[in-house]
Amino acid sequence: MQQSGGPIPAYNSNGLGLLPPDAAADEAEAPLADNSPFRQSWQKPYQPNMTGTDRAYLPPGHTLEGGKRGKATGDYEAWRPD
Repeated sequence: MQQSGGPIPAYNSNGLGLLPPDAAADEAEAPLADNSPFRQSWQKPYQPNMTGTDRAYLPPGHTLEGGKRGKATGDYEAWRPD
């Protein structure tokens, strides 16, 4: 059992040994390799986070996308307490 306040052990990608404390964060940030035994068939290919770049996702109506949203379709019914 782990004592409260202690570090949480981190295992390397093959699960056979402990990582040094400074290596745990680096390994957690790396994407899984295509041939990794932990890769699942339903997982999408890795894409880096584009937040803050010119390639960041901007939803319709965002000020940098023209600031105009499509009109509401009228099929939304707001909840009202009885």
